Amino acid sequence: FVNLEINYPQYPNWQAKSVLSMGRILLEQKKTDQAIERFKEVLSRYKDEEAIGLARNYLEQIESE
Repeated sequence: FVNLEINYPQYPNWQAKSVLSMGRILLEQKKTDQAIERFKEVLSRYKDEEAIGLARNYLEQIESE
């Protein structure tokens, strides 16, 4: 995922989904703070509506726990 984020700037939608996936994996590993950083990165850096919506959902779930 990191390779995609770094080496393919011409594909921002793929990058957004990659960062989102990293956040999900971190969340599964109970690395909540790092996952939150990734989800917020999706919100601030990318314009992919689907990824933004999913990142918001994950952040809302984390906040409600």
